[in-house]
Amino acid sequence: MTITVIYPSAAELNPWLQLRTLALRQVLKSKIQECSLMDFKPNSDTRVILADISIRESVLERFPNLHSAPSLTPWILTLLPPAPKFLSRTDRTVFAPALSLSAIGNLSPEKLATIAEINAWLSDAERTLLAVEPNELSREMNPGLSTLISPKQPSMYLNALANASQVLSFSQDPVIYALSHHIPAFLINFSPIATHRLSLPTISITSETDAASFRSHLFEAREHFPWDRLKPILEQGRDSAQSWVDSLSQPLPAQGTEHSETKTPTVMHFLSVSDSQYLGQLVGWIENISQFKNIRPHFHLLDLDGRTTRTLLNLFENTTFSNYQLSDLWSPEELKEIETRSPGLKAFSSKPRLLLNVLNQTQAPTFYFDSDVFFYESPQTLLSEIQDSAMLLFPHWNDHFPQARMDGLFNAGMIGVNRGAEPFLKWWSEQCLERCVMSCHEGVVGDQAYLDFAPIYCTTTQIYRRADHNVARWNLLSLGVHLESHSPERPQLQDGRSIKSYHAAFRDSLGCYETKFAWDQLASFFTPPVLSIDSGITYANTLELQAPYWRSLSRTLRLRDLFHRLHLGQIAASPQSVARWMKISEYDFGIVLARFAQCLASLRRKPTDITQNIQNSPSWVDKQSHFLMESIWNKT
Repeated sequence: MTITVIYPSAAELNPWLQLRTLALRQVLKSKIQECSLMDFKPNSDTRVILADISIRESVLERFPNLHSAPSLTPWILTLLPPAPKFLSRTDRTVFAPALSLSAIGNLSPEKLATIAEINAWLSDAERTLLAVEPNELSREMNPGLSTLISPKQPSMYLNALANASQVLSFSQDPVIYALSHHIPAFLINFSPIATHRLSLPTISITSETDAASFRSHLFEAREHFPWDRLKPILEQGRDSAQSWVDSLSQPLPAQGTEHSETKTPTVMHFLSVSDSQYLGQLVGWIENISQFKNIRPHFHLLDLDGRTTRTLLNLFENTTFSNYQLSDLWSPEELKEIETRSPGLKAFSSKPRLLLNVLNQTQAPTFYFDSDVFFYESPQTLLSEIQDSAMLLFPHWNDHFPQARMDGLFNAGMIGVNRGAEPFLKWWSEQCLERCVMSCHEGVVGDQAYLDFAPIYCTTTQIYRRADHNVARWNLLSLGVHLESHSPERPQLQDGRSIKSYHAAFRDSLGCYETKFAWDQLASFFTPPVLSIDSGITYANTLELQAPYWRSLSRTLRLRDLFHRLHLGQIAASPQSVARWMKISEYDFGIVLARFAQCLASLRRKPTDITQNIQNSPSWVDKQSHFLMESIWNKT
């Protein structure tokens, strides 16, 4: 018999209901189907469970025979294992409103105004993360690292809660999960009866509450947090949830009866290249690999601009690092040539030299991964793949054959080397020193196309053919990558196997990139204030993560791209600038596009005397657009 969890309509689906199902799935260790009420079709072989008791009335209207269907409660979240804690983190408040559309519709205008004011206050607080659903984005929130939107990866909300110093919410789910993991949490109270019945820590909001009084109540409540009173309540809630889950299935082994042999973590050597612009992404990469307890990572990092080493050493005091500068890899004469190249080509040129250098030091299997690779499972299994080989290469598996011929057969973002690879690494390094450019038609794609020769020059090269590592946008069709309703967060291959790592170099149609982008966002946000959140690739990726769910942000980014193409640059890459432009009305936005259309149309005309036609000059377009932008800017 299969179990199906019924959600409200798709428009009202929120990640906290998905997390209840995730908890049920993990405890039962079985596949659980999910569907909305509109899509549900009764089946005699299906056991129906409601995602929340609030939809019972709607379900009974359509399916009266489901009157006995049980519903999931927030307490089932207490059965989830603890979410990963970042190695480097500082005090941060997480505000997870978790208000459903129906709940919002039942609130008075005064309370909605209070919510907007609290949201605005928390959004401006540097140490607060707003973990919100897309339906809440209209309530005075700012884009950037301080706002988490991850509907396709709801477990990211748990990661946010697990690393918080305190949690606030209008709903029970985030509060119960945080409390069960000994994190102070408060339910912002709009329903006194229900709240008192649950005996959760509360901060009441009335028509007289404003942001200042709310902040005062919060500080006072935190000082006298009632852990002693809450302990029996949490134990009772967890026990009742466990008993209910056990009643759904055959008896499960009691918790803690499964014994696994304790093994010493395996030392593994990981390499990457970065500069300060990619520091947030690199921090996320280090945190991701460090979560796996069966390995003890030794990170070897090439610091391109000399500004990442000290930061990493301050953030990860108990992590093993070996840091390299370009001068450690290249001779003075070679370095002169390398320094003439762009940061990206410096990284490509230096990768084979870095691999050779580290391999000579360690005499052990060594793996290079781009910092935009995210691991769902420990990379320890790759050791067995390279055990008897000098190199381990990962095919592109390109969806389009011409692209495979242009980019090369193998991806240079994931490489394993072992003893015996030294001759090829030397040859590869010499080729990259001589010519490292992005010229697909010449057969040179940075450092990547040279890898086509590895199986020829290094006969013990192993090609990884399982296809579950280094999955990326360019091979989703070839590998049949898809998402299943019983495992919505973990992409699967065509044969049903789950992928083990994803290379989030670009956005993709399935949204697989959201896992890496959201993880990097959280890792950067929770680190001590040594990372700039106003610039760099992590901030840019966070906006890309948020834009599909945030109409005004998506519109603003398109407008910014248009300006950049026209070399006007009116929108700076900062949270304050982007947030300000998001407030431009639909009418004003239409005026902007219409005026630009006029400017471009003027440029397309062929005047009889171009020296006298000022409206055809680029300077005229620049002046007119600048005047238009200034007038709208002043209005906002």
